[in-house]
Amino acid sequence: RPLLERNHTRVLNLAFRFGVDRGAAEELAQETFLRVYQARERYRPERPFGAYLLRIATNLCLSRARRLRARKTFVDHDAAGNNSDGRDQPVDDLLREELRARVRQAVATLPERQRLAIVLQRFEGLSYEQVAEALDLTVPATKSLLHRARLSLRDRLEDYRLAG
Repeated sequence: RPLLERNHTRVLNLAFRFGVDRGAAEELAQETFLRVYQARERYRPERPFGAYLLRIATNLCLSRARRLRARKTFVDHDAAGNNSDGRDQPVDDLLREELRARVRQAVATLPERQRLAIVLQRFEGLSYEQVAEALDLTVPATKSLLHRARLSLRDRLEDYRLAG
């Protein structure tokens, strides 16, 4: 129970950033913790629990994405949850929100492994080693994957960068 309470939000955030809606994110979190419990005998305590947990959640996100590949949708939860009508909001705040939306959109268009690597490193704050473990890759392969993802993001955001 303490592990669930400390990490539930982290798993939900991972699912949200991977484009999962609220209901599916809750189901994914439940499935993640169920699998952690079922695999408790295989967990190696010398490894960080957070990376282990996110690896399970990552695998579930990837499996879900494969099942839904034909639909290829991305839910922008931050924008959907924004109740602000934009009135009396300073221009700088509007520009920052526009940039966030463009970055979210650009991240959503990345191939799923690149998207997941970016989410784990930039939004979840995992190290290269932890991302590598979560994605079952070597550290050099992870660095390469992240480099390709950053190049793709730079290309996708080039128009915005030039306009700004």
